[in-house]
Amino acid sequence: MNDKKKIKQHPPNTFTPVREAMDQAFSGFDRFHSGVNPRSDLSSSFDFMNDLFIRRENPRFSIVSVPVNAGGTKYLGASLTGELAVRFDRKIACFSMQVSSSYYSTIMLTRRANVNHDLMLAGKVPSEQWPRLSTCAGQLSEADIYINDTRIQSVKSIRNTVKKLMGESEIDLIVIDNLQHVSDEKKHGNSAPACENICQSLLELSFELNVAILLLSQFAEGYDSDNIDEAHDCELLQFHQNYGRLADAELCLIPIESDREESFFDLHLYRNRQGQTGTMKLMRIPGGVGFMERVILKAKSSSE
Repeated sequence: MNDKKKIKQHPPNTFTPVREAMDQAFSGFDRFHSGVNPRSDLSSSFDFMNDLFIRRENPRFSIVSVPVNAGGTKYLGASLTGELAVRFDRKIACFSMQVSSSYYSTIMLTRRANVNHDLMLAGKVPSEQWPRLSTCAGQLSEADIYINDTRIQSVKSIRNTVKKLMGESEIDLIVIDNLQHVSDEKKHGNSAPACENICQSLLELSFELNVAILLLSQFAEGYDSDNIDEAHDCELLQFHQNYGRLADAELCLIPIESDREESFFDLHLYRNRQGQTGTMKLMRIPGGVGFMERVILKAKSSSE
């Protein structure tokens, strides 16, 4: 990425390719240091999520709920987007309604390179980490990720912009970040009927466009992490009833514990119409905003 390159301006409510988003993010930086570093390994949890979220023969509509105290949905959403696109060569249209496309790209980059996000934004990454950061930036810039950072969207506007993009590029997955920024055309506000109406519309859109949709949702409901040890315990939380049991898969991120070295999370797959449920163990390191796998997926048979 070249800081002398003129940054292309896109009209409102359009997609920005991730390469251009990264150019915007680093327009004031010197050129990345050269160097070669092996691609970061991905583990079974991300392999599992690739199969869970994206099925071309039968498009999937999935919902991931994230508590406010985990930093919101953007960090998990960007982590999933970057990993699925780079590792599995998935083509992804992402609606980032909380932060700009350039900021969203920095979350994906620091997650893949495993570097401190704040230090990177300040241009203070340790010299020994620059080769890894440069290599991951090259991988990410080649990925088929298109980011729309319009702050408020209706399902109709999502449909129209995605259909235009699909006329130019093949798309495997639409990531919508997040439900709280999607407007309900039936004017239900932020109520449970509004959430259910939006979910119903997105489910229909998935079949209409024949493409998988991943919806992220933020919740502020209190919970006791000690009493949420298994995926089915998430059904006890009130927020999941707002979705009308319309999704093919429903997941919930629960913070477990943290210390000076790392923070631990459980990503519970508590409903899955077509397979197993279980828990994926994730973690974040200090200064890191992205999510990485901690241990192998623990799965059990679905009761459905």
